[in-house]
Amino acid sequence: MSKRVRIGIIGMGVQGPVHAEWSANLRESELVAVCDVVESKAKEIASKYQCDFYSDYHQLLERKDIEAVIVVTPPRTHASIAIDAMKAGKHVAVEKPLCMTLDEAEEMIRVSKKEHVFDCYLENLCYAPTYSMAKRIVSDGGVGDVFFVRCGESDGKGIDKYREENVMRGKNETSAKFPSYGMLHEGGCHPIMYCRYLFDRAPVSKVYAETRKYANRGSEDAAFVTITYSSGQVAWVDTCIYSLGTFDDRAEIYGTKGTILADLYGFHMNGGVKVHSQEGFDPAIGSSRYPFGSGFFGKKRGWSTPLPDEEYSLGYYHEQKGFLNNILVEKRPEVNFDDGKATLEVIMAAYKSQETGNAVTLPLSR
Repeated sequence: MSKRVRIGIIGMGVQGPVHAEWSANLRESELVAVCDVVESKAKEIASKYQCDFYSDYHQLLERKDIEAVIVVTPPRTHASIAIDAMKAGKHVAVEKPLCMTLDEAEEMIRVSKKEHVFDCYLENLCYAPTYSMAKRIVSDGGVGDVFFVRCGESDGKGIDKYREENVMRGKNETSAKFPSYGMLHEGGCHPIMYCRYLFDRAPVSKVYAETRKYANRGSEDAAFVTITYSSGQVAWVDTCIYSLGTFDDRAEIYGTKGTILADLYGFHMNGGVKVHSQEGFDPAIGSSRYPFGSGFFGKKRGWSTPLPDEEYSLGYYHEQKGFLNNILVEKRPEVNFDDGKATLEVIMAAYKSQETGNAVTLPLSR
């Protein structure tokens, strides 16, 4: 193994360019090639970072000089691409959600073990400095025994705007093969995994969920999930697309000897930077993930809370650096496909709970 991991990235949508930037700039990696079915997207990123590009990921996987692959494609393709990459001898990191079915997740885990390659599930909340600090305090016993966590992730331009733009991927991801893809996959996977991380991966025993379709989409755009763990701890997870004016990522952690309030974007805190702008400004919220300084909401007017060093604050730098370092020291990543599967199982249980109106016990029978 070289002292730098030679990387290929498949998928140049929203998150692909983020991973390309870190792969090109981190001292632990070298960006060798990028790929997207829309060749112009791959070509643009390749030109920026002086690497090769492809429109067929199989060609990228044929490269013997590529040691690891990051999969950032639409979720319905995650499993097939990751499995092909692992069979080609590549270490693999996969963006959330890990895949679409538990059978796919189990096959991904099986192949990673058979091919003796490392598997990483890219969940940025486990690496975001605000949330990782909260985890360290919990692990240090700073709040005693944690018995309840409320954690949510929401974003939104408003119901009318989403109806107009139809920007959510659920319309494309939902099909006869994958009947459900909504905010539980898109946003809910983050707090579900973070609660698992906080509770040291205690098994889930029961899930109850309510979902809503306020924008009249094919799948849910709001979800409210109660998760009970075998240890007796409880988490309440919520996710929606209606947190107007900002992204909203918060965790409330309640222990027998203390409380932690974590706010990733600082929108509800007194500290940090708060701006009121009539004209809008750059960099806007989300500029690290959406190019050309426009951010997620465009030029933000009114009140907002831009993040200093947003690229670092959201955890993408730390998760990718962790993946690379694990490869270099030949150690399985801490957040791996097992975590992706466990997160997906809670999502599947939530859908079943919504359908039946009852709490669902885990593990799920299939």
